[in-house]
Amino acid sequence: MKGTAIRTAAALVHLFATTACGPAAAAVGTGTLLGEAIPDGAPVDKVVRVDAKTRWVNAVGNESVKFLLGDREFSWRFPDKRLSVNLKEIAPAGSIDRDLYIYLRPDPLYNSGG
Repeated sequence: MKGTAIRTAAALVHLFATTACGPAAAAVGTGTLLGEAIPDGAPVDKVVRVDAKTRWVNAVGNESVKFLLGDREFSWRFPDKRLSVNLKEIAPAGSIDRDLYIYLRPDPLYNSGG
């Protein structure tokens, strides 16, 4: 009887976890580890124009940046726990044809050192 109750409880926990948390858990992946896209028109902290002479971009963790790539643009919020992100990995397909790194400084709000 006790074993049946434990199995039933485990099954209910699993059911709840997969239905209630499933979409959130499914969203965690490479994209969220690199940051997240921001909808067009949303406010950003910084605007960066990227052209053939751009060698790198500096940003701060948790900062949102709008990238202007020729006639294309997109916005991105960077995670705080990364040192760098390759723009080629997060830009819309065909926007950039080379590796260009965004170097991230830790967000001072969450890294006071105290």
